[in-house]
Amino acid sequence: MNIIEILKTRFNENEYKLKLEWDEIEKILKTKDLSPVEKMEELKGEPAIFDYDVEVNTFTIIDLVAEMPVERCNITFSQKGEDKRLKANMPVIGNAQTIPYKYGGELLSEEEYIEVQKYKDLDQKTSVWLWTPDEIISKGGGLTGDKRYGRAFIYHNGEQSFYKTRGFRSKVTI
Repeated sequence: MNIIEILKTRFNENEYKLKLEWDEIEKILKTKDLSPVEKMEELKGEPAIFDYDVEVNTFTIIDLVAEMPVERCNITFSQKGEDKRLKANMPVIGNAQTIPYKYGGELLSEEEYIEVQKYKDLDQKTSVWLWTPDEIISKGGGLTGDKRYGRAFIYHNGEQSFYKTRGFRSKVTI
């Protein structure tokens, strides 16, 4: 199945439908470079169209996998945190600031994460690194999020922290 067919299936399954018909969406998608979305799918993020900005003719596509797959976990927040782990002989598979940017993705902000959680219950057993303001990064931290007890929570951790159940949730704008 190609990425447009995958996005169509997920569009039809989502409860927060855009105010566009699928035929209109598909016509626009065919004019876009979908390689970042294909990479999201390859990384098991289950990308789905979440929003459309009519003024600039762009879609926001977000990783909507219910729980972080093992292949996306065991990462630190930043390269600095990853380097600290490597120096301590505790290798990780990468970091949340680097991995999504390699394919044109970005981490979700606190606000975006909370908004997505209104439509779909995500990260009820796992957690994710989120975009973090510079004033927190400069102090060696990073923001995380999960959903417990029916609501989204935002936390913090040191940039070198990693857990086998913490990954990253990203978005691409195309």
